[in-house]
Amino acid sequence: MNNIAAERARLNMSQETLGDLVGKSRQTIQKYEDGKPIPSIVLIKMADIFNVSSDYLLGIQKYSSERGWERWGNTK
Repeated sequence: MNNIAAERARLNMSQETLGDLVGKSRQTIQKYEDGKPIPSIVLIKMADIFNVSSDYLLGIQKYSSERGWERWGNTK
């Protein structure tokens, strides 16, 4: 599961607004949130808009208030 919807909610942003910012339709944003592959250029734009890493948006990286950013499965 990716974190796009969570980041939109954090900024109180609609799918339509995000779509306008990245040049995609609301329906396409919904598909990305549902797991459809995201083109690299769109992913980079979204990461910039939300001020997070692309790995975080894709659900590959998580944030812990105690440890900061880390990849899933990293126990060090």
